[in-house]
Formats: sequence, structure tokens, C-alpha cells
Amino acid sequence: MNDFPDIPEEEDTLYLISINPVACPRPRVTNKGFVYYPQGYTKFKKELEFKIRELEIEPYPKETPLILRARFFMPIPKSKKYIGFHYKKPDLDNLIKSLCDGLESSEVVYNDSCFVQLDCVKQYSPNPKIMFQIQIAEFE
Repeated sequence: MNDFPDIPEEEDTLYLISINPVACPRPRVTNKGFVYYPQGYTKFKKELEFKIRELEIEPYPKETPLILRARFFMPIPKSKKYIGFHYKKPDLDNLIKSLCDGLESSEVVYNDSCFVQLDCVKQYSPNPKIMFQIQIAEFE
């Protein structure tokens, strides 16, 4: 099923990663000046990289402008029944950053600065996951 109706399925591949989306946090700094990310995010990033590599996505050339379309399916809280858009934390921009970091570390893209357009949504789902497509951008 194509969750992006404006894109024909036969032209672009829709990738699915069954993982609970985690937002990229701010880096931490020790008293000695070393910069690091929290352990939970580091673990998530390694798992995301592994799952992206399993998809065997052909790497995009270095200087290619790309479009990223993504949906982040967030877990439904046990306390209430939510449907529709996820309008609480984590912020969408930080979820996008974690996906872009995973695409870069798994060498699908040379650098996440190649994304010239983003079309992203976060919504509640009983099955947390990340779905995404990458397209080559064409200048009109």
C-alpha cells in the first residue's frame, strides 16, 4: 500500500524499518570537553544503521540533490487512546535528524545535506516503525 499517494509505487521504493523511532538528542559534554550522545540514542543509531544496511539500498552519488519522504509511526501511550497525528514530543525535526544520521552512517547518502526537500509526518500507531522514500530531486 502506498502511503504517499502523489508518488507512483512503481517509480520509487517505499522502505520500512520496524523500530521504535527515537529523536536525535542534543550532544552532551563532559567536564574535560569530550562530546558524546546519550547511551540510549547511540544504541538506537547502531540498530537503525544495521536495519538500513539490511535493506541494501544502492548508495546515491555524492553531489545528488535528494527528496526525503518519511512517516514516523509513534507508539500509542497506554494511558489514553490516541489516533491520528502525534503532536507531542519528540519533535519531528529531531526524528528526521536521527533518520538522516542513520542514512549517512549506513552510506546510503554521502552527507545528509544532500536533502533539498523534506516531506515528513509523525503519527500514532500500534506498530511503531519508520517508513521512508528517497527520490532524486529535479529542478523545474
